[in-house]
Amino acid sequence: MIFKSIIYFILKFFLKSFIRSLSLTTKIIIFNIVIFILSSIVLAIKPEWIIYLGIKPSLILQGKTLWTLFTSMFIHASFFHLFVNMFSLYFVGKFVEQIIGKKRFFWFYIIA
Repeated sequence: MIFKSIIYFILKFFLKSFIRSLSLTTKIIIFNIVIFILSSIVLAIKPEWIIYLGIKPSLILQGKTLWTLFTSMFIHASFFHLFVNMFSLYFVGKFVEQIIGKKRFFWFYIIA
């Protein structure tokens, strides 16, 4: 039991310090990859759910599915689409994050 607690504490400590050491750009890239995997699984099972994740302008104009203005920034059509976007984000994002800081970069990413 004590051994299990020690292992848990060590893993928790290293995981927290590892996550803290990552740049915001890297965290956003990891988040996008996780969302891509999850959305690919969900959409393979229920393809009609794309309406709840991706933007459909006609529904936005009717005042429906307004949350898709936010969720659509994390949805990618294919692995290549994800790769190109994350590749660009890695280089441009790291540069911009260093110039304007993490907090401003976060809001810049969300708003843009």
